[in-house]
Amino acid sequence: MHHLGDEGGRESFGKARGDEDQVACYFRAADPGQNVAQGAGIGHGAVDPLLPCLGAAPKNAQQQHHSGGKPPPSACRHHHARVTMKTERKEPPRVQQGAGRVLFSIFPPIEHTHKKKKLEKNAPAMAAPEEGFDVLFQVRNALYIGNYQVCINEAQKLKAPTPEIAEEKDVLMYRAMVAQGKYAMVKGDITSSSSSALQAVKRLALYLHKPTDKAAAVEEAKKQMDDGMSLTNPTVALVNAMIFMNEERYDDGLRCLHQSTVLDNMALAVQIMLKMDRVDLARKELKRMQGVDEDSTITQLSLAWVNLASGGEKLQEAYYIFQEMADKFGPTPTLLNGQAACYMLQGKYDDVEGLLQTALEKDSGNPETLINLASVTQFLGKAPEVSQRYINQLVDTFPKHPFVVALHEKEEHFGVCASQFEVPEE
Repeated sequence: MHHLGDEGGRESFGKARGDEDQVACYFRAADPGQNVAQGAGIGHGAVDPLLPCLGAAPKNAQQQHHSGGKPPPSACRHHHARVTMKTERKEPPRVQQGAGRVLFSIFPPIEHTHKKKKLEKNAPAMAAPEEGFDVLFQVRNALYIGNYQVCINEAQKLKAPTPEIAEEKDVLMYRAMVAQGKYAMVKGDITSSSSSALQAVKRLALYLHKPTDKAAAVEEAKKQMDDGMSLTNPTVALVNAMIFMNEERYDDGLRCLHQSTVLDNMALAVQIMLKMDRVDLARKELKRMQGVDEDSTITQLSLAWVNLASGGEKLQEAYYIFQEMADKFGPTPTLLNGQAACYMLQGKYDDVEGLLQTALEKDSGNPETLINLASVTQFLGKAPEVSQRYINQLVDTFPKHPFVVALHEKEEHFGVCASQFEVPEE
């Protein structure tokens, strides 16, 4: 996540009393990537696209949102690329440093209009799979929408009919643990005799857990990318791409995912493209996903991310996707932050706060919820102490979160600039 004054010189959206208010949209994928952070399979500070993954809004979203007096879209970035716009508001509150960001994470994501589109072919949420249905559907779906504990519980209860399904079940379960920040548990459970897919998930936990292990994890990911064989395993390719995305080595991340037909990997590719502000490429990858399985939860979530990055009328379509999933599977912090991001970019700040308070009740330590609350409270004109309270909680709980790291960097830069000036004595 980023804060006011992000690099790249992108425009901010919304002018307030001569100041520019920035709103950034953070996409987290539900497991394949969140923050590098949280995401699908990526927890607080993990890199899982189907989790908390980060996406970016396109630069052309600004023009799209300016016509007709419609509310402007913002920048979008998981766990973080973004797009910005400008709009005039009457006496808007000044935006404090570190705020003005709209974040939501889930593992990244159908075309929605006022007419609802079917989401999953099965009936009620988490219903027992029908004959011929994916036996891992409940496990996988819980990971995508950010319901990580349900994912773990369902995986532990499931009796896999084949060794291959048993391994995939374990991969999904440990990705959910990574998304929860249970790095030590993942490292302890997965041994040197485990499969290459599980070893990859363990490497992600190592990468996210201790700074001293990051370099080795990145080096191993690079070796596997260069050897030409390791990436034939979809989970190895996915995890390595998550690591590269977190390192902002987007080209290497896309190399790992090149021409994959696995939906999780394709969703992560969409997130990386959004972080690169290449919404055009993200749309093409989304079209490939729809050709594989248009009704898949992860495909629908990817569509929501692309719509959020596109801005304009697409914001409402993105909202419908998150709302339908919340109605069908139950609201999660990931889905609620997605809805909040849509409302934030439409200027519906009162509605944003209600959604985020609900998300906070479900998970008081969700970083995307805290960042978005810090943002919206300023747009609502609340006392600076209210916003600062959320930022302080974020800094205390997630000191390595990308938003916190960027905030500290900007504060240091501001200090250097301020030291060059003297305040005249009265």
